[in-house]
Amino acid sequence: MVTLPTYVQNAKRHISLSQDSTPNTYKAAYECLQSIKKIDDPAQKYDHEAAKQIYTKAETHSSKQQYDLALPLYYSLRETLNFSAMSLFRMAGLANIAGDAGYASVCFYKAFEIEPNLNRRLFAKEHSLHMHVYEKMDDRRAETCPLCGRAGRPYWCYYIGLRPNYPKSFNPVRTWMYCEPCHHLWSAEMTEYNEAEAPLLHTSVVTKANPGRFTAYSRILCSLREHAMGNALLEIGVGEGECISVARELLYDTTGIDLTKECVDYIKKTFQMDVIHGDFLTHPFEQLFDVIVLGDVIEHVRDPQAFIKRTAELSHKGTVLWVSTPSFESVYSLYLGHNDPMRREPSHCGYFSHFSLCSLLDAHGFDVIAYEVSAQYYGSMEVTAIKR
Repeated sequence: MVTLPTYVQNAKRHISLSQDSTPNTYKAAYECLQSIKKIDDPAQKYDHEAAKQIYTKAETHSSKQQYDLALPLYYSLRETLNFSAMSLFRMAGLANIAGDAGYASVCFYKAFEIEPNLNRRLFAKEHSLHMHVYEKMDDRRAETCPLCGRAGRPYWCYYIGLRPNYPKSFNPVRTWMYCEPCHHLWSAEMTEYNEAEAPLLHTSVVTKANPGRFTAYSRILCSLREHAMGNALLEIGVGEGECISVARELLYDTTGIDLTKECVDYIKKTFQMDVIHGDFLTHPFEQLFDVIVLGDVIEHVRDPQAFIKRTAELSHKGTVLWVSTPSFESVYSLYLGHNDPMRREPSHCGYFSHFSLCSLLDAHGFDVIAYEVSAQYYGSMEVTAIKR
């Protein structure tokens, strides 16, 4: 195993150091939350008018980011009729901001157990999710890191039912777990699904190809060709076909595969191209490839180790691998903070960092030769590696 470059090893240290600079507002909220959690006294039950005044005051403090003042007020209403569910929901959001994702998860679930139709309070009547009633999914909890098998800790927790494209087959509460040695995130909620529902993990909505990406993929594919030993290209997860159609125009010998039949049919109709409808992990490919493209796919995969192992099996010495995927430590994610939409994306199973992705590739025999900030997707990184 080749040692990762020093700058990649340092990447984890730098981001860990930056997390120590938590705003004072969040620190005060965290200290307040820890004090609240030690309270054993039963909650006082207020009459409606008194509860309404307390709740309004809590909302005012919250809007001013006075979270340490808002939390005790929400907590005081946790058993008051007509206010308990919303108060717990608000507490969950503030607990996540304060850095206690585990407690945020407890509050979210309790809020919806008390009031399964809580969405009626969260959304206007014309919203598609206004009438949605919460039903807890039979999830398999993933407490250990998919890269190393160590136990993780809750890192973020969000209500993903706020997403406009939220598919009802996913649990609306998403807890992101963190492995410190790997510097990697993954979803604790792993929804059980049957074979027909598997494509949901890879795409929630099939849309039209974006012609604005054609030139971007042209530059990427021309750059990869400078390192490739041959012309055989495999794209895993072709999506709407922007990359593989450009690869064909650039005279690559293309092979594409996707789990979603709608994508396969769309590409055949739009670009007159045949791609394989099937599972990359089990499909019997008859050749090795000179270039392999993983464009925003690996974040949808539950077992990234098996995925990259299979990629290595289809590679020869000198195969060029290109990977694009969201980075939870990207400058864009840090800029948006808790407003980053990727933290609420239902179909994503895990998020890599620069360190965790390079480490995974290295473990399967790929040497990283380039890292770039994606010009196509905000918050994504693009990594080029060569099989040794």
